[in-house]
Amino acid sequence: MTSRKYVKTLLFLFLALLLATAFINYKINEFGLFGDVEGQEYRIFHNERTTKNLYSYSYIPQNFDGILIGPSLSAINMNTRALTNGKIYNLSINGGNISELRVLVDNVLKNGSINTFIICLDPYITKDSGMKSSFINKKEYYATLGSLFTFKFYLNKYIDLKKGNTSEFYDSHYGYLNYNYKYRNIKDADVTDLINERLAKYDRNEALEELHVDENAYEDLRYVLETIRKRNINIIAYYFPRPKVIFDHPNFQSSYRLYREKMDALLDVESDIVIDFNTDEFNYIRDEMSTYADLGHLRQYGAEKVLLVLDEQLGTLQ
Repeated sequence: MTSRKYVKTLLFLFLALLLATAFINYKINEFGLFGDVEGQEYRIFHNERTTKNLYSYSYIPQNFDGILIGPSLSAINMNTRALTNGKIYNLSINGGNISELRVLVDNVLKNGSINTFIICLDPYITKDSGMKSSFINKKEYYATLGSLFTFKFYLNKYIDLKKGNTSEFYDSHYGYLNYNYKYRNIKDADVTDLINERLAKYDRNEALEELHVDENAYEDLRYVLETIRKRNINIIAYYFPRPKVIFDHPNFQSSYRLYREKMDALLDVESDIVIDFNTDEFNYIRDEMSTYADLGHLRQYGAEKVLLVLDEQLGTLQ
């Protein structure tokens, strides 16, 4: 065999392997991107950002009535499967900001229709803007037919299935992150200690940069809300419940007030349902340390309380 023929044979085999890999991945359709996937269930096994981005093209638009977006505060333990008055996918991103969430929302709206949009309003999603990584990328759509990410996904799927309910992606068909196994040994006293440390910083007028609102992030949030309204989609916006002792600190209050003014300016009190979990009405959530795993993230006990309130509001839209 001549060297030229050898190279041609290798090239042919390589192309055949690529085509075979692409065909197999197309038929498996692990991310619900191709064809009719209504009634199917797909869960996350690897890289929440990329996987949710891929699910936002077809799986979510074909199978859910609405979406919940927000940062880790609404991603962790917020099992939207528990909502009885709507089939809501938890499209929140651990560490996500509104710029990243905007891409996912756009995908859902371009590829289907929803009737409910729930947003967790917390300073984290607007304190910075822009993409935090390359994991949310249009190129990943066709790259699923054969890429390093796809290989890692299959590998992590195998590993994750062995973990069972000790995986953060356990039962993640509805998009939430399951941190119950991580939080199982946390005591109320541990949470109290963390809160006291933060209060000491507030006494020194420190740690308040978290309440900063980035201008570009603010415009991204404005765009998302206006786009949702133009489509006559119901909006439920809720201010995340901060531990009451933190929320009531004077230095926190002075900074948070400015944040609230900016957020309230984007909401329509006549058409939007706005839930402020930081009022006395919800002290039964904010006063209990068993609600929280740290300075804000919810344990399952706290998440269930928040979900009950959201479900009641969803019921008013029926």
